[in-house]
Amino acid sequence: MTSNINGGGHHGHPPKKFQFQKGVSGNPRGRPKGTRNLRTDLAEELAEKIPIREDGRTRRISKQRAMIKGAVAKAIQGDQRALSNIIALQLRFFADEMANDNQAATSPQDRAILDDFLRRYLERQANKDK
Repeated sequence: MTSNINGGGHHGHPPKKFQFQKGVSGNPRGRPKGTRNLRTDLAEELAEKIPIREDGRTRRISKQRAMIKGAVAKAIQGDQRALSNIIALQLRFFADEMANDNQAATSPQDRAILDDFLRRYLERQANKDK
């Protein structure tokens, strides 16, 4: 048995008088109650309703919905970055539905080309996220 600076014991096993007592936390204050993480704060912030004017009427929609409406409007006006982002969102969230809708209208060769493109696109996105 080798001794350490604290007066004996193995590494990671301090003498009994220096060990935490039963029922006593090593971090007595811990994380303060009510402390929230970024995900919670972001979800709450995006869910907040804001007033917008549409077709001459004022209505309240979530900030998330307003952001999507803004991005779609920019894409329609020709903003290439907004268009790319909207298409990426479509591919990410609706790829399965779009594949089922278009399967009957595409030839097997076209389907193979589209599947290959989608696979490569999703791989590129996954590598980007790393």
